[in-house]
Amino acid sequence: MTTIEDIERLGCENGENRGPAPFPDSYRIMQDPWELAQFIAYLRSHPLTRDLDNRYFEIGLGRGGLFRLMRELDLFHWYYGIDNDYRAFRSDRIRNLAAIESMGRTTIFLGDSHSEEGESFINWYGGYGVYFIDGDHSYEGVKQDLQVVKSVASTGSLIALHDSIYYGPDGGVAKVVREIEAGELPGLKVIAKFERVYGIVVCEVTE
Repeated sequence: MTTIEDIERLGCENGENRGPAPFPDSYRIMQDPWELAQFIAYLRSHPLTRDLDNRYFEIGLGRGGLFRLMRELDLFHWYYGIDNDYRAFRSDRIRNLAAIESMGRTTIFLGDSHSEEGESFINWYGGYGVYFIDGDHSYEGVKQDLQVVKSVASTGSLIALHDSIYYGPDGGVAKVVREIEAGELPGLKVIAKFERVYGIVVCEVTE
């Protein structure tokens, strides 16, 4: 079990992402601890995490704290990450990824997920698993990431969209979630919401 307290002890900044790390080797997780604890508990109970060839795919690593935590929890067989190498987060991301390097089964692509190379990376490694989208939060950016992931994710895969409430009802993620709920994006169904500060919405690939 991964509790709110567990996440906070690792270093969960809950939006306070400026300045130096609060303590040495802080994970500097950029998601809300309550939402993240609920999301992880949901994954633990889902049959997908018992598949022997499942994968965790994160688009938008930020400081790398969530990716590091997910790798250490070892709920999946393969781990893939994409990040545009945002300079302000680089040192923390390098440190967090270095901490899990020896665990193996991890592949990282530094570049734009919307580029030809980024989409090729997703196409090559996509399959049955969990996809956590936390990259470009514009409406167009979220939808493009979602469409690329949807094209390669096997039926039964889960796609989590972060920041569903942080940018308000007119935010890009919120708009895409409403379209999914309205049935305007075929093959996707919202099956869980964990919303307190930023918001994590979990969708299932149905076809």
